[in-house]
Amino acid sequence: MAEAHAIAIYGYIRVSDESQATSGLGLAAQKRRIKEAAQRICGGKLDRILADKAVSARRKPLLERTQGAELDRLLSKGDH
Repeated sequence: MAEAHAIAIYGYIRVSDESQATSGLGLAAQKRRIKEAAQRICGGKLDRILADKAVSARRKPLLERTQGAELDRLLSKGDH
């Protein structure tokens, strides 16, 4: 019998440019909101937050971004 996979929960954050990375709408604010959502939804269980800084979503699809590709590599069926 196959061993059961423990469900993992990941967050992904991104900003388009360096000025957004340091603004009040930047990575720190996104990270805080993800942690708040994890607390509300799943009691705070959050395995990892991945962040791409100064990467345009319009010019670079998720799987071509460093941390977007890493997120795709980490995900298994059932993860969130």
